[in-house]
Amino acid sequence: MPRVFRYAIFSLAAAAVLAAPAALASPPAEVLRSAVFVICDTRQGTGVVTNAVDGYVVTNGHVVLGENGGSAPQTCQVGFTADGAGDPKSYFLATVEKVIFDAAKDLDFAVLKLGQRIAGPPAPIPTAVAVNEFAAPNDPITVFGFPGGGPLQQSAGVIKGWNRGIVETDAAISKGYSGSPAVDAQNRLIGIATRTRFTVDPATGAETVTYYELGDVLPLIAWLDSFEPRGHDRYLLHADPSRSHALPYVLRDEKPGCTYMVRTKISPTVYCLLVGERRLVFPNDATYRSWFTDFSEVLLASLEDIAKYRLSGNVTYKAGTLVKIQTDPRVYMVSDDIGTLRWVPTEARAIELFGAAWAAKVKDVPDAFFVNYGFGQPL
Repeated sequence: MPRVFRYAIFSLAAAAVLAAPAALASPPAEVLRSAVFVICDTRQGTGVVTNAVDGYVVTNGHVVLGENGGSAPQTCQVGFTADGAGDPKSYFLATVEKVIFDAAKDLDFAVLKLGQRIAGPPAPIPTAVAVNEFAAPNDPITVFGFPGGGPLQQSAGVIKGWNRGIVETDAAISKGYSGSPAVDAQNRLIGIATRTRFTVDPATGAETVTYYELGDVLPLIAWLDSFEPRGHDRYLLHADPSRSHALPYVLRDEKPGCTYMVRTKISPTVYCLLVGERRLVFPNDATYRSWFTDFSEVLLASLEDIAKYRLSGNVTYKAGTLVKIQTDPRVYMVSDDIGTLRWVPTEARAIELFGAAWAAKVKDVPDAFFVNYGFGQPL
């Protein structure tokens, strides 16, 4: 439930009647077989085959590392269904190739590599589900996985939009869907289901509030590219390779994920309130205006109400913005909503990507705020 702000005046219109989601046929059995049951230690979740030739599976980082993080196990187990229905029948060992579970940055991914079969009948590795990074609002989707450990279940809906690397959808995602694939009407991968759990009792540390969400494929691609140029090509297949590889970068035009933006009567500082009683702060006016043209969406709130949302970082410039700091001549492009920077190595490259007037588009980041950004591969 969103908090009611003491000084805010709300005018809530009657909810619009939403059109029913477009009918979406169940994915074929071979696509459904690409969803695999994942066990790492005592943790259970779902994964999806993204490269059948080399045997790579993508799942959630928290399935591999646990809810509170920790060391990755040497091996996990991966189970396949026989025909894309029912319970898993054939189990394989899988090693952990890469993993991240960073709640502050909303990154929750892991890549497993399939090994030898250890139980059940022989089973071929399913066809990989290729990535579609060009999904659009109102596209119908299906999420499928193993809530409760099986059998395979499905949930259908449509894409409503994107916020902070999360696909907004009306498809029901619940406990046990962690790591489940979401595919569009052409059975292309557009997201990975996840869940975010928050500590709400400072005395005991008990985690009692859980949100189930659908992570976008673009943060997954950006994370894998942080290891090497186009590093994601090792683990993922593209549904449209020529279109994907023609782009110097991939951006999603999204807002920073604020459920509300608020400030107090005595300070112009604007806070971005996130799901899970977290807040980000816009560090300066220039950063705010890279996302919004005016302050019409900003509400007044009390210090007491704002303090109930724990501060978890600063908002960074909107993806696609060119930035630099005054003490360094290098120019970077912000590539995502968590502030990953990609260096523009030459003026010729800058003109190629951003036009002859590229220099006029560069924004200064104060040195004190540069720590909010990270670095990806050069453009």
